Amino acid sequence: MGEISSILEKFFLGIFGTMFLIIFVQCPSGILGVVFSSIGLVRVRKGYGNKGLAIAGLALWVIAIIALIVTVAGVVTDIVQWWD
Repeated sequence: MGEISSILEKFFLGIFGTMFLIIFVQCPSGILGVVFSSIGLVRVRKGYGNKGLAIAGLALWVIAIIALIVTVAGVVTDIVQWWD
């Protein structure tokens, strides 16, 4: 019985840790990336020549999406291995 509770404890701690990471790190990074890139693109279209903000925003958004995919893939892999 102790082994099962230990496995469940690790499983739920992993799920809550992943939810915390997604909610408080990756989603805000993705949102900020979209905001920065859209502001940068609007400023470039108006002729202010601020391409750096648009590039930085797009890079931040891509990094956040890749981190989210890697995190979710890791969690799914752990769940599948735990289930077997």
